[in-house]
Order: sequence, then structure tokens, then C-alpha cells
Amino acid sequence: MVALSSLQAVQFRPPQDLSLHKCRPRSFIKCRIAEPTGEPAPLGQKTKYMDGFFEKAFMTLFARKMEKFAAPAKKGSASIEKGWFDYDYESFVDVSKRVMQGRNRMQQQEVVREILLSMLPPGAPEQFKKLFPPTKWAAEFNAALTVPFFQWLVGPSEKISVGGEVSVDEITVGEEILATMVAVTVASMGDEEEKKRGDALVVEVEVNGEKQKSGVHIKKCRYLENSGCVGMCVNMCKIPTQDFFTNEFGLPLTMIPNFEDMSCEMVYGQVPPPFEEDPVAKQPCLADICTIANPNSSLCPKLEA
Repeated sequence: MVALSSLQAVQFRPPQDLSLHKCRPRSFIKCRIAEPTGEPAPLGQKTKYMDGFFEKAFMTLFARKMEKFAAPAKKGSASIEKGWFDYDYESFVDVSKRVMQGRNRMQQQEVVREILLSMLPPGAPEQFKKLFPPTKWAAEFNAALTVPFFQWLVGPSEKISVGGEVSVDEITVGEEILATMVAVTVASMGDEEEKKRGDALVVEVEVNGEKQKSGVHIKKCRYLENSGCVGMCVNMCKIPTQDFFTNEFGLPLTMIPNFEDMSCEMVYGQVPPPFEEDPVAKQPCLADICTIANPNSSLCPKLEA
């Protein structure tokens, strides 16, 4: 069982030989919540974002990969004949919807798996397994990486402050290199006093009776917020992402969406349950948000086999 035991941001520390005094703070991640409060918009309203170069690059890369599997766009659609960096988040979600057309739940998930694999160099899963065996350290490390690098998909993340040293009891040479990479990246995001409010942060969780900082709390998922679709959340994000990390990379991951407030928990190190035993398998449509929801149905039709 997974239990969230705190919502405190993690102090992720780099190896001893990395001097952060040479890494001057600067704005590295450009995606920002554009709401006056700096917080996600209330439920039922779409949060306004300011996307930067890297966010649009990721949107374009994924969208162009997905276009190969998508149904043709309708005439007049903004998704027709888009070039590099022409995609915004809405058009990325539109491509996701067209990928789902004419496919059942399993086929949708398989498409996402193929897209993810197509973006990796040959042998990447095997190298990942060598660098990140399923240990507590690997789970915590990947949780820390998720916060800055998944923000284009789920929304901007809270910056993590780093400094000092880290215990190297479980770290291999390859992992030291990766730890240095993430430390430099995170250090470039700015000092503690320069932090902005975000909508994702690393949290402490309990996995198999052991507490570890391998959870990521997303206050309001951008993908679910923009799609308004339970089926898209489950078939195009949750299940294929869980399966990809667990089966291709060998690092268990469980994602726990909350459809009442659109938050989500990502728990690295936790083996996901079979679909039939997952609470999302019995989730109805978001009747107040989904434009094609059937209020009389107790199950989102896109979750049917």
C-alpha cells in the first residue's frame, strides 16, 4: 500500500566534489503558471500558463510522433500542417484525442508505448536498468528528475534547492555522473528565496512499509485539466507511463490520479496494481467537464476493453 506521509519539499544534494558556487542561479525552466495567485485555477476553470522554448519543443516532438497514429484532423482544425514549434498545449491535446479515435483501451496504451520507445536511442532501456536498479536511491532520484522535466506535460514544478553532499553508499560511477547532471540543472533554477509557487513537488511516501522521498505530488494535472477526459488520463498517460517505467525500465511506478480535484501522485518504487484492481478501472466520466460524458453511465466508456 502507498501512504502519503508529508508534503514537504525535498532537499536533493549533489555529490561531494560538485561545487555549486560555480553554478550561478538563473532562470532555466521557463514554463510558469500565469494566474495572478501563482496557483492552479479552481476546479472547472483552466489554468493559464506561459510556455517557454523547451516546453514547446517537447510538445512539438511528442505531437509530431503522435500524428503518425492519429485520425485525420477536421477541416479548419488548428492541428493541420503544423510545423516545428507551431504546436501549443491545446493542439497537443487535440492530437491525443485523435490518437484515441477508432482504438480500444489496450490499443491506445500500446500506441503510447510505441511512441515512447521511438524517442529513445537503441539500447536505452537496458542502460537505464544498469544505471537505475530498483533501489530506494533510484526511486528518489527519478522522483527528483520528474519535477523539473515533466512540467511541460503536467504543469510547472516547484524548484528544488540543492547544496552540500550526498551519501554515496548505493551510488555507482554512472549514477554519480547522473547525480551531477541533475544537481547542475536544479542548481540553475535559482536560490530558495527566488522560488516561485508551482504545482508539483517531491513528497515523502511509504512504499512497502518504508518511508522514502520518491513521490511526486501534482496539484492539478495540466493534461487532465485540458482534456477533461478520464479515458485520456488513464489510457494515454497513467497506464502506459506506469508500464513503461515498470516493464521497459525496470523501475516500478504507480500513478494515482484524483479525479475530484485533478491532482495526481506519482510513486516511484511502488509496483502498480493490475488494471482490474485499480480504482481508476471503475471511474465514471467527469460529467461537469467532459463534453461527451454520459451522466447515466457509471463507467467512462473509454475504460471498457
